[in-house]
Amino acid sequence: MNTVKIRAAQTFQLGLRDRPGFCLPGAHRKQERRQELRQEPRQEPRQELRQEPRQELRQEPRQGRRQGSSIAEFGPAFFFLFIFAVFPVLDIIGLGFGYVSSISLNDLQLRQAVKVPRSEAEDKNGSVKLLIPKKYVSTLAGGLASITQLPSTQVIYESGPGGIFVTVTTQVTVSPFLTIPFFSSVPGLGAPATYTVSSTRLLENPRFYAN
Repeated sequence: MNTVKIRAAQTFQLGLRDRPGFCLPGAHRKQERRQELRQEPRQEPRQELRQEPRQELRQEPRQGRRQGSSIAEFGPAFFFLFIFAVFPVLDIIGLGFGYVSSISLNDLQLRQAVKVPRSEAEDKNGSVKLLIPKKYVSTLAGGLASITQLPSTQVIYESGPGGIFVTVTTQVTVSPFLTIPFFSSVPGLGAPATYTVSSTRLLENPRFYAN
């Protein structure tokens, strides 16, 4: 009985298929799905997968080269910056400190020269020409000034309208704070610099001029 029903249903469906414009339910969806699958490109996802790793591999060495070149250029730039900018500035500051120290030493010698007799002020082993410069070089100010040798001193007496004047001339040689090899002949940068400071003051006791 069941087989008879199945055959009758099959014959009924075959008869419906022969009619124009008729299709079974769900047939339109299947046909549309098949057409969509045919129209979809199958090779696009494969190409994307192949191209992505190639682009990454090409970009990595470029970034590495840029980083390596920047590191290689940093060394010479750092060297020239210190040689031609930082070190000369430090030497100029040292020269300024040496000049101030020379003025201070000359003032100390002049104060002593107007208080002592002429014979003691002009003595090479006296307080004005030997003891004061020797003590000053051993102090912190003399050490920071980088005084290379004992300063030379000259004492001159002159008579004027107001009395007798004493002139003390001090010559100080200062070495550079940092010796730069490229400026070996430039005083203060690669060679020692010499300062000559002179000052005059009235002699306190005119009797010291005769002694």
